[in-house]
Amino acid sequence: MDSAVPTGGWDVALVAFGAPAREAWLLAEALAGLGHRVRLYSSGEAEEACRGVEHAVFRGALDAGFAQWCAAEWAVRRPEVVHTLSPVARAAIDPVLGTRPTPLVHTWRSHEGTRLWPADRFVVGGQAEAAELVSKGVARSAAQVVGDGVDPRTWTVHGPSAPRTGRARLVHRTALRPGDGVDTAIAALPWVSDAELLVLRDGDPERPDSPRELRRLLDGASALGVADRVHVVEAEGLEHVASVLRSADIALHTPWSPGSAQPVVQAMACGVPTIASEVGSLPEIVLPGITGDLVPPRDPKALGKVVRRLLGQKARLTAYSEAALDRVQLRHGWDQVATETARVYRQVISARK
Repeated sequence: MDSAVPTGGWDVALVAFGAPAREAWLLAEALAGLGHRVRLYSSGEAEEACRGVEHAVFRGALDAGFAQWCAAEWAVRRPEVVHTLSPVARAAIDPVLGTRPTPLVHTWRSHEGTRLWPADRFVVGGQAEAAELVSKGVARSAAQVVGDGVDPRTWTVHGPSAPRTGRARLVHRTALRPGDGVDTAIAALPWVSDAELLVLRDGDPERPDSPRELRRLLDGASALGVADRVHVVEAEGLEHVASVLRSADIALHTPWSPGSAQPVVQAMACGVPTIASEVGSLPEIVLPGITGDLVPPRDPKALGKVVRRLLGQKARLTAYSEAALDRVQLRHGWDQVATETARVYRQVISARK
């Protein structure tokens, strides 16, 4: 039987600068659990031990010494495959790759910018991102779909829930960027009587355009006569975000264009039915009529009607919740993500032999 892991595993350099630290650790740990020898390169944010993982910490400026430091390490033990988890990581490792080419895998997301760094294989979150890479000139065989992993310690049905009011609750996470779709959710409220919308703000509050975007959203709510049903909640860490999600009847994720699907996967892992925009990879994660529903982007009337219908069908909401949990366990557990990632490693290593 064909195996993703050779006897003894591979030497893997997982370069995580600029990537979410916890997700990088969980991937590294899961790969080590498959028998690979993993060296995780990061700046050491939020120290955490990984079983079976060597943690290589570089705290200086990446453009001032990292390449030389890494090259010295690789002169002693060069990895069999390099996996960069962000554009920052890919840029940092580029000078090292130029000296002695090594099979390279890069995790690519459609929102990471216009520059496309070369790689032997790209790990993408869905078929829509694969198609976008093809439109940029990448061979389809070089774009491999691997689902986003979710941390079961945080994103779970078990745990505290934020206090409720007497109204049905909708939750929409946002970094307060135009195009997040919060305005669509607010504009949908006239079609949903006696439901409140919690705007869960978990982006950088210091961004200069955040106050302006927040004022635009609240002014829009006032103009529609729904300001008393829109509440802005500041996220106080991931555990707090999870507790707010668990308190929701429905999670909304209605961006205008493709972006990160993590908010949807995390809500599903908390057992919350989700309504999402039909953009990017979201239709591959939210299965309409099974784990949630999809609506056209920037269509508040369609969103309002779907929300109103679901809030009147408690049995369907329960079924969506159970199916969402099953979907996350099947597709987004870290063991599954690591197994699929290891298959991509096998492809690039085999191609170089």
